[in-house]
Amino acid sequence: LKETESFLKYRNDIWSWSCAKQQRLELDRGHRCTIIFSIHQPRYSIFELFDCILLLSSGRCSYHGRSEDLLPYFSSIGFSLKENENPGDFLLDIVQGVRQPLGETLFVDKETLVQYLYDKYHKSIIYAKIKQQLDEVDNHSSRIETANNHKLLLPEKSCLKEFYYLSQRALRNAFRNPLSMATQTILTALIAILTGCTFSNTDRTGVIDSEYRSQAIFFVLLSIFFGQLSAVELLVKRKILFNHERESGYYRVSTYFISELACDLITVRLIPLVLYSLVVYFMIGFQRIASKFFIFFVTLFLTNLCATALCTCIAASINEFGTANILVCLGIEIIMIFCDFIVETSSITPLLSWMCPLSAFRYAYHNLHINEFTGLKLCLPNSMQKCLFRGEIILQRL
Repeated sequence: LKETESFLKYRNDIWSWSCAKQQRLELDRGHRCTIIFSIHQPRYSIFELFDCILLLSSGRCSYHGRSEDLLPYFSSIGFSLKENENPGDFLLDIVQGVRQPLGETLFVDKETLVQYLYDKYHKSIIYAKIKQQLDEVDNHSSRIETANNHKLLLPEKSCLKEFYYLSQRALRNAFRNPLSMATQTILTALIAILTGCTFSNTDRTGVIDSEYRSQAIFFVLLSIFFGQLSAVELLVKRKILFNHERESGYYRVSTYFISELACDLITVRLIPLVLYSLVVYFMIGFQRIASKFFIFFVTLFLTNLCATALCTCIAASINEFGTANILVCLGIEIIMIFCDFIVETSSITPLLSWMCPLSAFRYAYHNLHINEFTGLKLCLPNSMQKCLFRGEIILQRL
């Protein structure tokens, strides 16, 4: 394994597709594995490790067979390795059209040489042997299909197993980037303190206090929605890898989405949200009742989910980060307009009033108002001892 790791650092180089390393390594637990190794220009010590080599030129197979047969084969079709020359450089010159075969007509362009290499290989004994092996595999597969009523039974991957590995990868990616998590938490704490300090002077005097509380609720929800914009860039970047893995059939789309959503909520959304709720709720001076704080937190959590869903939907549909970011901001502004804070629903033109029930912001805004003003007793401006003004009156007015 140490020997393998020493040359895996070259994996980012691509050697005209793939050098298949079929060396069977005995692992500590008795397992054996096949290593498929892609490299562009291997040095000689690496070249010696290959058992089987697949050589492509412009996407077409120029050679596929055992490594010890490679140099004799190219020598037979007019390409001879010079003394003390690296086989990797030798093969690279051939597939790139730098070298011309001895005794053959000079090939003017690379495409003609590629076709020559392709034709020569398909007429060789090496290709005939591999073709025979493939036919035997195909015949064996056909017999299996016949025995199973013409259905080749493939083992189905368990959803739970997919979820386990995808969640594990998502959590590892999150914890391998502690700076992002720390930044998200610190910024959330700073915004919470800023919000709390801004609305901390709310008193308990009638209508004035109710307006302050409404403004505080609106700003809290606004912070929650715009705080999810960071998810857009991350989703756009992950889409490239996701499309590649999905086309390869690694997992189901639903499993990927659920695992990413669950891990993202725990590491990036839930922990900062708990901190934000604790700071904001008590600094603003909302009712200090456990059940009301619980409803407050759950409402913010569901609002967080809606904002994340909006970002996910747009980021999944748009490939450009800038465009996706603009559309998310536009969506937040639209649902924010119809929340009953900026303008009352009754005054909205019928042409647009149908959008009010579609606003997630509106439901959260109403829910936090009902939670806060129900059971709230407000005092008279000239007498802090007479708190006869009930919050239910504010709710009726709204």
